[in-house]
Amino acid sequence: MRLPIGLALLLPLHATAFDGRDIVHVAAAQLGHHDREARCEAQGCYFARGGNWCSEFVSWVYLQSGLPLSGGERLDWLLETVDEIVAWFDARDAFVRRGDPEWEGFVPQPGDYAWVGRADEYGADSGRLHSALVEFVDADGALHTIEGNNAGRPVERYLYPAYKSNSTDNGPANGIVMGFGRVEIPGDPQRFALTSMLVAWIR
Repeated sequence: MRLPIGLALLLPLHATAFDGRDIVHVAAAQLGHHDREARCEAQGCYFARGGNWCSEFVSWVYLQSGLPLSGGERLDWLLETVDEIVAWFDARDAFVRRGDPEWEGFVPQPGDYAWVGRADEYGADSGRLHSALVEFVDADGALHTIEGNNAGRPVERYLYPAYKSNSTDNGPANGIVMGFGRVEIPGDPQRFALTSMLVAWIR
């Protein structure tokens, strides 16, 4: 069947399995960039308006990947704090915390969300609230992330050795991993199904 140009349809690509590496690709394209650099709009590339922007960066990456968060105050997709993002994943039963029964066996996947806290502070009242994106876990069990605004730095890669059990800060990464938000949400298989607007003839 042929459909005319301009027909406003959204086509879920169920034939293609979700791949969190698409999220990583968007994040990696921002390496070296900073929310306050000259190329940004007045409110900042990631909408932080010159303030803390780690969570805004994560929200922006998910949006650009076609996988937006929701419930933001200024913009629906824009969750500006760690608390908001963690609550979003919690509401979908998709957040794993340090200390949870499943923590030891859980392996984060590319594109997952990571909450980074301060050393020796465990639980929801951690003294540090910082957002990161999982790039991958290597063969030695070390976690690799992409983060914006870690200690004021631009978007960079970071390494967390022994991230499941360590209780001291990880050098330049400056923190320990407190939990992960899973982008493939249980019970919601279409939540992150990619969509494509039909803009040409479809056979």
